Amino acid sequence: MATCYRPPSFWNYGSRTRVNELAKDFGIGQGIGSLYTSRVITALVSLTPQWIRWPDEERKEELGYVMRKEVS
Repeated sequence: MATCYRPPSFWNYGSRTRVNELAKDFGIGQGIGSLYTSRVITALVSLTPQWIRWPDEERKEELGYVMRKEVS
C-alpha cells in the first residue's frame, strides 16, 4: 500500500483544525504541534525587522511605476 505525502498547511494557522492536521502529518501530538507551530511563528516574527521594511518615498515611487506598468 502506497502512502501519499501531503505537504503541511501553514497558511491557515488561525484554524485549530489546521494545527491538528499539521501535527497528524508529522506524526506528533496536537499539543506539541501547536507548540512547535507557535515557536516557528515567533522565530519568523523576530526576523521581520531584518527582512521586512516599509519602503522609503523613492522606493514607493519605483514600486508604483512598476505596478502601474503591469496593470496597463
